[in-house]
Amino acid sequence: MHDFTKLGCKLSIDVNYSEKIWSDRDKALEVIKKYCSYNPLVKISEDDVVRFFLNKLTHDEVFEFFHANGAETVCLTLGKKGVILSQLNKSQIKLPAIKINKILDATSAGDAFWSGFLFAYIKEYSMEEALQIALKLAALKLQNVGRLPDNINIITELLE
Repeated sequence: MHDFTKLGCKLSIDVNYSEKIWSDRDKALEVIKKYCSYNPLVKISEDDVVRFFLNKLTHDEVFEFFHANGAETVCLTLGKKGVILSQLNKSQIKLPAIKINKILDATSAGDAFWSGFLFAYIKEYSMEEALQIALKLAALKLQNVGRLPDNINIITELLE
C-alpha cells in the first residue's frame, strides 16, 4: 500500500467483520492494524466490536486498539444509544442518537451515518458538527424503507 498521506489523501474505514466472508480472524486483525498505520478515519459499531474481537471490549479498549495502531480518530456507534468519538489526546465527544418514533428499516443506517460524517468532515465541519450531521442522516435512513427518499433535499435536511 502506498503512503497516501504524502499525496494529500485521507483514508477511512467502516470496520465490519463476518466469519463467512473472512474466516481467518488473525489475518483480518493483521490487515486492519496495517490499514490503521495510515491513520484513517475509523468507524466501528458495538456489534462489529463483538464480532471482530470475539468479546465485549470496553469503549476505551476499542479506542486504545485503534489509536495504538495509528488511527487518530475513531468513531464508535452505539445504535439507539448514540455515538462516541475519540481523537488521540483529546476529550471524547459523546452524543445521543436522534429519537425516532417508528423505525421502518435499520438496514444501512451505519452506512448512512458514516456517509454523513465523511460529508461533514470533507466540508471541514467541527467533529461535533460532523457527528450531528451523521446522526441526522442515520435518522433519515431509519425512517425510510430501502434507500433514502428522492423527494427531499438531503443536504438541506442535514444542514438545518
